[in-house]
Amino acid sequence: MKEAAEGAGAKRAGTATSASEPSLTKGERTAQRILDVAEQLFAEKGFEATTLREIAARVGIREPGLYNHFTSKQVLYRSVLERGLQPLADAIDELMDRDASPRKLIELPAHLTDLLALHPNVVALMHRSLLSGGQTPGRDLMDDWLERLFLKGAALLEQVGDGGADLQERALQMIAMFNLTTSYFLTGRIYTRIAGDDIVSEENLARQKRLVTQVCRGLLTR
Repeated sequence: MKEAAEGAGAKRAGTATSASEPSLTKGERTAQRILDVAEQLFAEKGFEATTLREIAARVGIREPGLYNHFTSKQVLYRSVLERGLQPLADAIDELMDRDASPRKLIELPAHLTDLLALHPNVVALMHRSLLSGGQTPGRDLMDDWLERLFLKGAALLEQVGDGGADLQERALQMIAMFNLTTSYFLTGRIYTRIAGDDIVSEENLARQKRLVTQVCRGLLTR
């Protein structure tokens, strides 16, 4: 999972909430910096192996100061997930409420790609959770989020997709769309070695969005 952090994540962390944003107070800027660093370290090392002391040191504050913003590692991890994943849930909800057409459904993965590009390390957290064994607070939090997103996606497919598809078929469609959208952000370092370019550049994101739209059109209209 470190590959993702060294590739896309290291370059895009904090894009959505820049520490220089003038509307934020000093405390809010510190909280955003903590979230940026925590997102990267959790992606590199996992929930269990990452310590609050390490996060605080990377931010440039003492560990007690971190507790002024996040009362525990579990609360911080939950905040990292909410910042990265709530926009995805909101996008699905908005589509269901406003324009749940097959065309919009086909375009959804491209929109999710833009949202994930703001916090690409969250993708590494997703995959780390799916691959890890045993129950941990971090895994439980991520599993709750993934279940929520998958159920929303399955409901959306039922609403605008193939009326004859059963739950198992919709689940497989969601898994295919999930893998297609998220795995892109796990390949930053290898893509740079092969192509000498950054996968989260505007040009490459545009290419990826065209590709996922084309594949999803084939997946959902077959």
